[in-house]
Amino acid sequence: EAQLEALLARDPDMAARRAMVEALVLEAQQKGLVPSKSGVLGTNAIPIYTIPTVVHIIHTGTGSPEYISDNQVLSQIAAVNRDLQNTLNYPPPANDCRIQLCLAQKDPSGSSTSWPGTPGITRHLDGTATLAMDVLASETAMKAYGYFPSTKYLNVWVVKRITVGGAGGVVGFASFPGTVTANLDGIVMDYRVMGADNIGGY
Repeated sequence: EAQLEALLARDPDMAARRAMVEALVLEAQQKGLVPSKSGVLGTNAIPIYTIPTVVHIIHTGTGSPEYISDNQVLSQIAAVNRDLQNTLNYPPPANDCRIQLCLAQKDPSGSSTSWPGTPGITRHLDGTATLAMDVLASETAMKAYGYFPSTKYLNVWVVKRITVGGAGGVVGFASFPGTVTANLDGIVMDYRVMGADNIGGY
């Protein structure tokens, strides 16, 4: 809540953008395209929406603990998809959201990704691999690593440490819809919580 208030104070136009996003979500709920507060999808919601996702691993060296394996990333994608589609059949309000994540197979130009390793995973060397979420310059610099246009991709940055006021303790964060510029839109995670079934060891 404090982070949201700070963002609102820093960007006077943000409240209007948030209202627009909320209106779009309400419209989608009314059309049965996304779950409503009752947790029920409309009968027209047949397709599963696939979100191309790029995971950017920010590390201090190839031997560092935050230089996580491709399998650790893949396990997290699988766990998110399991929960988004409620494949374990948890009772309401849990619901199949008809959404799935998929590691991006093509870059923004439409060409096949040509990174070494698993497509959709990038790796970037940084001296600290630490993001100070209350320092705009830190967040901007860290999110410049591997950024894909957030209008077409979900960016996920995995870092060694996330701080607020110089202290740790934050394991992940994402911005509220419509609250940040496109280059900051995405998810940041501590490497220790990236991966299903405690594979990250946090």
